[in-house]
Amino acid sequence: MKKLSVKSAAPGKLVAGLSLAAMCALPGVAQADALAQSILHVTDFKLTASGSIASGTASGLGTVSGKLNGVDLVNVNAPGTTYSGTTSAGVGYAVDTPITGALSSTFAGGTTSVSGTAVTNSPFFGTGADALADAVVSLVPQGSGNVETNTGTTFSYEFALLSDSQISIVFDAHQFLRAYLAGTPILGGTSTANTNWSITIQKAGVGQVFNWAPNGESGGITGGTETLDPFSLNTGVTATANFINEATIINGTDALPGSFAAVTNFLGSGLYTMTINHKVDARANIEVPEPATLALVGLSLVGLAGLGSRRAKRQAA
Repeated sequence: MKKLSVKSAAPGKLVAGLSLAAMCALPGVAQADALAQSILHVTDFKLTASGSIASGTASGLGTVSGKLNGVDLVNVNAPGTTYSGTTSAGVGYAVDTPITGALSSTFAGGTTSVSGTAVTNSPFFGTGADALADAVVSLVPQGSGNVETNTGTTFSYEFALLSDSQISIVFDAHQFLRAYLAGTPILGGTSTANTNWSITIQKAGVGQVFNWAPNGESGGITGGTETLDPFSLNTGVTATANFINEATIINGTDALPGSFAAVTNFLGSGLYTMTINHKVDARANIEVPEPATLALVGLSLVGLAGLGSRRAKRQAA
């Protein structure tokens, strides 16, 4: 019976093949894009009491900071009860504008803003307060960047309850999160986007009496009861090269937001402070060898192929 034999490729031919493959892949490998974007927009926020409530003083600080390819974005600090601050680098950033399609340019940007009246005598009348935080990093074809914006990490409102009362909290919100990687980032890459929102109420001389961090399900609240919690405001998405290259969360729009509502337990008369934490962040980085580097690798492999071929000929002789 005739035996079948299998010949292995000569080392020189194998290396030559690898070098050719590497050099042919140069244009595609050098192209890789990344996006991280997070938006959290709260509208018509109102805090009301079942009894008499007296408005007090408000204070807050919104900040926007970040880097794009190692260069600091201009840091924005916007203190006050009504503020708006935006910073960006590159061309393409638009405030509160989800990017759902392909990427076209390298840029980073962020916005933080607060306006309106949070404490009101009626949950049914008036416009309430509006708070926006958004952040985005777009990298085409490669690089690294991060933008962090936070609204209300120190935003607080002091008020007085003149009689035993329950406090109602209602607001609308829309949320957009996208982490995206495209191309062939052979050295790796990551993209992450997160939103965080919570409210705390403290009583003077007592401490915390209420805390709520909407999570889209029962729970996430102490000192009260939530009646509407359609989706989590404390969540994030991540894309990792060669594993999950896109993750997106879309909850509501400016035109059709989700509605949230909660009520505290009965609280005694006294002085109270409401503190709201409203934060988003976006980070992306993608590392790709420069074409010149890959060309050197290819030429090195070609040299190795030639050396292997000469050795094979000597051995045959």
